[in-house]
Amino acid sequence: MTLPRTPLPVVPRQRSAPDAVASRVPEQAGSAVVPAQRTPRDGLGQVTAMARDGFTGLLRVHRSPRRALLLTIWLVGIVGDAVTTLLLLQQPGHQEANPSAVVGMSFLGVPGYVALASVICLLFAVVSTGRPLGRVAQATAVFLFAVAAGKIVVLVHNVMLWRGGH
Repeated sequence: MTLPRTPLPVVPRQRSAPDAVASRVPEQAGSAVVPAQRTPRDGLGQVTAMARDGFTGLLRVHRSPRRALLLTIWLVGIVGDAVTTLLLLQQPGHQEANPSAVVGMSFLGVPGYVALASVICLLFAVVSTGRPLGRVAQATAVFLFAVAAGKIVVLVHNVMLWRGGH
């Protein structure tokens, strides 16, 4: 005995609500549904979406040249600044020039403050890899890139101090 074949699926698609998406285009077999990226209306929503995208994109960083480049710039700046700061402050005649860092170092110690600053910058690095959707998120991305560039400048300055250039 053979059963008749029907073009209907074995398990029907479920809808989230009775009036859900009546105008939706039917999906083709084997096609993946990709949600549209919408720009949040408020600034906090834009930055939150950028941060969420940055953290969820960590798993795919090896597939994105933009994310990989941003993280590389950040990591060079973070690690270089931390190492050169620790080396310089151990040598006689060198002291921290940033007054707020001096206050932080008095509470946490030099290694503790450098570790805390590095962790904060790592969070900034991850957020900066997110896609900036909207003007506020774009301004945030530019600001975070300026911070990363500042870390590179501090690294270069510290290396020059360490080598006796200043």
